[in-house]
Amino acid sequence: MPEHPLRTLITACSRLETDSFQQLYAIVQPKVFSYVSYRTNTREQAIDVTQDILIELNQSLPKFAYHSDAEFFGFVFTITRRVLARHYAHKHTKAARVQSDVELDEIAPVESESEMVLAVRQALEKLDTAERDIIVLHHWSRYTFGEIGAMVNMTEGAVRTKHHRARSKLAHLLDVTS
Repeated sequence: MPEHPLRTLITACSRLETDSFQQLYAIVQPKVFSYVSYRTNTREQAIDVTQDILIELNQSLPKFAYHSDAEFFGFVFTITRRVLARHYAHKHTKAARVQSDVELDEIAPVESESEMVLAVRQALEKLDTAERDIIVLHHWSRYTFGEIGAMVNMTEGAVRTKHHRARSKLAHLLDVTS
């Protein structure tokens, strides 16, 4: 049976073979960036957090034992959650310092968003965490239901069901047909 391309690439990265991480980066970065973009306030934050995730991934690869693509993407998602948690903790601490130095009404909004994007973000916030993660991972980051299942420790069928229900809730919240 031939070696799986992602497995070969991960093995090469673990051995620090030239250009192997660049190839893996090209596969992983768009998916991670899409998810992180949804979870951060600005493009600059998304770029910084994505970079931190990919650095941590590169450092963690020697400890990872490949079994499947879905398991690998679950590993990446675990790192993503950990780095985002650190980002939020740092952001919270920094915001507390800023609030003590500057009046709240003097702080300008970070970015303006279109009304539809804002409505979708607000509707997503009304979903539970698992539903929100499944929607964002599937529609923004383009993970398959099998990959998402490995990330959130659910079967593919359970992910599909939760995705369907979450889309129905979103449609209702946004008052559109699904």
